[in-house]
Amino acid sequence: MWSKFFRIPVLLLFLAITYYGCVEEPTIDPVKRPYTLLRVANFSYNVDTLIVSVDPGEAGAKVFNLYKNQVPTQYFEIQSGKRKFFVKNPAGDTLYNDKINIGSYEELSLYFSGYSKPHDDLLNTFGYAQFTNGMVYLDEGLNDTTTTIQCANFAPDTPTDSSIKYRVLIADTTTKNVIKEVATLNYNSLAGNALRGGKAYKISYAKLTSAADAAVKTYLFYSDTTYMFDAGLQYFVYGIGNPKKPNFIIEKITPLPIGSK
Repeated sequence: MWSKFFRIPVLLLFLAITYYGCVEEPTIDPVKRPYTLLRVANFSYNVDTLIVSVDPGEAGAKVFNLYKNQVPTQYFEIQSGKRKFFVKNPAGDTLYNDKINIGSYEELSLYFSGYSKPHDDLLNTFGYAQFTNGMVYLDEGLNDTTTTIQCANFAPDTPTDSSIKYRVLIADTTTKNVIKEVATLNYNSLAGNALRGGKAYKISYAKLTSAADAAVKTYLFYSDTTYMFDAGLQYFVYGIGNPKKPNFIIEKITPLPIGSK
């Protein structure tokens, strides 16, 4: 009789533990994989159209037809990490086929540049450059008096010319004075400055020909452009084409709103 009454409480206790163990099990949210906002562009020297596949063969793969010397695409979301990029020309020649490391929570520009000569490693300089324009969770907005100017050097080695390390001079068009100077702008790189907006500036790509500490500096000028830079916006000045006489493409962008992390 004693064992019968003992077994019943034990059974009830077991059922209670099982019940509460089931209903109070905490729910674990799935791990969120970091992402980045990416845009791509074709600043190659001699390929009119690049066919760029991102993560080819996978679910969610993206394909872009990038026309030469056009501003970058709109930003699109991509998971962070090493992503596969396959780039070819309309003739089907493979120009790039490898993984590119994509950072986390960045606003990232990926520029394809260089002289394309498939199957010729001596003349082929085709590749890419990355530039982080901001972080998705930060406000990159500028105040109502400031503008940001990023200058790029995408004028590559070619069969007839070599790329140049430019010195970038930004001059006030009213006073003619140089107010900002970038000492070295290598090929496939960008460098920038925050300046007062709502003004026109003359931007020159040059080479210093005098001593760096000379009282009066002299330069060899390769090319220049003048543009009105509005306050509160960001600008990219892309130097492209022949390194001895680069052309300029100017992109004006509005800072992105803050995103989630």
